Amino acid sequence: MGNSGEAVVGAHGAPVCARAGVRRGVAAALLGLLVAGALAGCGGASESGAGGANPAANQQWQFQARVEADRSVLFAANLYFPPQEQVKVHDTTVVTISLLASAVQPAPTGATGSPGVGPSTSSTPFFSGAVVGLAAAPNSALSVQPQSAQRQALVSAHDQGSWNFAVTGLAVGDTQETFIATAYDGDGDTALATKEVSVDIDVRNTASNATSSAWHWLVGVAGGLAAIGALIAAGWKAVSWLRNRHDRPGAHAGGQ
Repeated sequence: MGNSGEAVVGAHGAPVCARAGVRRGVAAALLGLLVAGALAGCGGASESGAGGANPAANQQWQFQARVEADRSVLFAANLYFPPQEQVKVHDTTVVTISLLASAVQPAPTGATGSPGVGPSTSSTPFFSGAVVGLAAAPNSALSVQPQSAQRQALVSAHDQGSWNFAVTGLAVGDTQETFIATAYDGDGDTALATKEVSVDIDVRNTASNATSSAWHWLVGVAGGLAAIGALIAAGWKAVSWLRNRHDRPGAHAGGQ
């Protein structure tokens, strides 16, 4: 019978080979759907890991990329500042700090030490090609007031920044004033780079200040001595009153 050439049929009259082909087609279709779903799941996970499902992460990455791109276009520059300054107590001197692109020479005029301090000028590498600000750190021994714009747009290699600060000595002695340079990202407050420079300040005494200080010291000593004298006098008066009360006639009558 196997060689009769007739097709083998199933219970419902359909050829067995035809039904087998249908089953294989359905199985292949289901397998294709499963594979597609798995691939879609992997793709979603990849996007989620890359921040696709996290808008905050995307924004942070965009911010990082923008800051790095803006830093990459800054160009080398030098900050020039006096290494030290002298000022009399209660007097004022002007400290000038300048910023110039490294390719530009010579050092900017005005960034040298004041007469009597020394002609040398200190410098330190920094950046330009941005809005650059310079600020003074608080110092209890000095009063430091800016005399120029704190932020200056230095977008060209030929732009020179210059900052003047009026420095007044408040207390006699040696101190150090710190200035902070900041290159900003555009007009905002994001810092692309910062650098600190320090200037040694010698606040010297004067004859008038020494005399005034001595006079105030004497007044203070005199006031202290007067207070001590008043306390001694009050104590002596109390002792005398007690002694007189004890020696008065009849003071011991109650005890006989």
